[in-house]
Amino acid sequence: MDKVRDVAQKITSLAGVKMANAFWGVPEIFVVVEVATADELNRLAINKIQTVEGAERAETRIALG
Repeated sequence: MDKVRDVAQKITSLAGVKMANAFWGVPEIFVVVEVATADELNRLAINKIQTVEGAERAETRIALG
């Protein structure tokens, strides 16, 4: 669980990330981001979150508000 917490903490430090919480089960980390465009989401997810050491897999869901 410490590894998951460490990864969540690294993700939380990224610009655009509002929270990243460690969970038991799947997913192990739940991340909430706030971006203005789909392109920003793409860059954040692919270029930042998925490159954090320890991040192995990601699925993206979009909530419209």
